[in-house]
Amino acid sequence: MTTSLAICNLALSNLGAAFRMQSIEPPTTDNERYFALVYPHARDYELRRRVWGFAKEYITLTPTAPALTADVERKYRYTLPNECLRVVRQKYDEWEPYGKNMVLSAKDASLDLLIVKRVGPDQFPADFVDVLAWGLAWRSAEKITQSNSKKEEARVAYKEALAIAAQLNSFDREPDNYAEDDAQHSWVNARHIGV
Repeated sequence: MTTSLAICNLALSNLGAAFRMQSIEPPTTDNERYFALVYPHARDYELRRRVWGFAKEYITLTPTAPALTADVERKYRYTLPNECLRVVRQKYDEWEPYGKNMVLSAKDASLDLLIVKRVGPDQFPADFVDVLAWGLAWRSAEKITQSNSKKEEARVAYKEALAIAAQLNSFDREPDNYAEDDAQHSWVNARHIGV
């Protein structure tokens, strides 16, 4: 089972560090405290970057706050769950973001959304573990190795890992389903009127 500690130690291994950490929950050494601080941010950043198949979820929300009193079209507020890192806009969605943890909609009943959510490391596929470990290696190369060349090597490896993981993730996603009579997406209209 993959753990956050294992991913951080993989980052150290990627940098060629001779030591391994024993714990980041709770941390006891300077390096453990550093990774305990950096890991959650790096994890959320990488999860939020794409619609990773392993981190997406369809949810249904009901209005959770009084309607806005202003005369606006989308006046119903929906609170997003704490683990939501990103709401994914889909075809025909009519919601709009409102602050960090809410969306607004004209619907007053329920709202179906696709989100990217924070999941634990035991849910990460191997390619995403590689992305996260190389991302951590790149972020921490200066502190761990004091070497600009190691930092550049980690940056290049990170970009390669991200490209591979993104390609694998695209195989897991369903294609966009545009109807032929949809004027906005029709290839005929796009060719002739520049849509």
